Amino acid sequence: MEKNSRALIKSILLHNPSDRTPWTFDFGSCKGLQPFLLEKYKRARGFECSLARYFDYDIWIAMDPDRIHNDSYEHIDNVIRKKIPLSVLHGGIPLSKNEEYDYSQHYQVKPDGGFFDSFGLYYFAWPDNPDYFRFFSPLEHETNYENIVEYPVPLLKPLYIDYFRRDVEYIKSHEKMCAAYSGSLYEWSYYIRGRERIYYDYYDDPSIVELIIEKIAAFVQELAQKNLDCGVDILCFYDDLGDQRGLQINPQTFRKFYKPFYKKIWNKIKSSAKDAYIFLHACGNISELIPDFIECGLDVLHPLQPETMDIYRLGKEYSKDLVFWGTMSNQYTLTRGKREDIFSEVRERVEKIGSTGRLILSPSNTLGSKVPLKNIDCFYEACERYCGNQT
Repeated sequence: MEKNSRALIKSILLHNPSDRTPWTFDFGSCKGLQPFLLEKYKRARGFECSLARYFDYDIWIAMDPDRIHNDSYEHIDNVIRKKIPLSVLHGGIPLSKNEEYDYSQHYQVKPDGGFFDSFGLYYFAWPDNPDYFRFFSPLEHETNYENIVEYPVPLLKPLYIDYFRRDVEYIKSHEKMCAAYSGSLYEWSYYIRGRERIYYDYYDDPSIVELIIEKIAAFVQELAQKNLDCGVDILCFYDDLGDQRGLQINPQTFRKFYKPFYKKIWNKIKSSAKDAYIFLHACGNISELIPDFIECGLDVLHPLQPETMDIYRLGKEYSKDLVFWGTMSNQYTLTRGKREDIFSEVRERVEKIGSTGRLILSPSNTLGSKVPLKNIDCFYEACERYCGNQT
């Protein structure tokens, strides 16, 4: 008898045999298609509901903007739709900035027409491409330790937590596994400090780095706990620590500043909820850090980017420790490949990794505007052909 979605995903996460390989365009709590491509695909194929509903995914994202805006639910209204724009990629508890704090004091220059996000980053449109935004970092020029200590983290408002909780309950009542955004450590630290500045700080002023990361880690712990309190199954963390050739920072820098907090947060999750699972998205070649993440308590790793690592070697080496989510090539196969390339890659992934019961097949990142609509169809058709009953 074929397992329902919750039973299937739990079986895979517990490293038990599965009767099929689950697939999705999403990864963790992140939507699989950029908003422009998503709407273009829906118009071309003649449907309006969310992709999660249309393709009947096994894992649904709590507060998925696509679901919130395009499906009908009794627990969703325009209050929460206004808070979560359709352009947002992640689903989770909506974060709010502190309206009583003056973020402007940290900026020497602010281009017109911008806005502050929940962390106080100042976003503004690229002059030559207004569809894309860049941001300035609030603490990039801050030297006063007291100001860093007092700098506010985002607020988790009870109103939005209640909406979120009801959506988690809805997802689980329909026998789907529930995923939600749970934060970042490395990325959030350089977002608020500035990437170049924090890279200098690692060596010139490590005490400031520690102060910033401690502040962020405390908030991530709070966010993760709220997710657990609401019943989330898969807590999703995002830190792009790699690039095409290797790590963005020295592994010893990671182990000194970030690993202790990963371990503390993830151990707390494990001790609080035995049936909660930890997902990490980390682009690029992060092979050097995989043992560290396993030691910290990682359950699911995305994307195993095929352009940067030997995914079959890693799949074999760590199959006893991890479930792999992703593995499809965005840079070539899904963007520039032909139908036969997509079918071949899906079949190979299922045969070589999926057969171990350790794979959730998906793209290695969000699909952008350069992806042909026919390739989205080809991925779906290939998954329907090769990810089915394997027992």
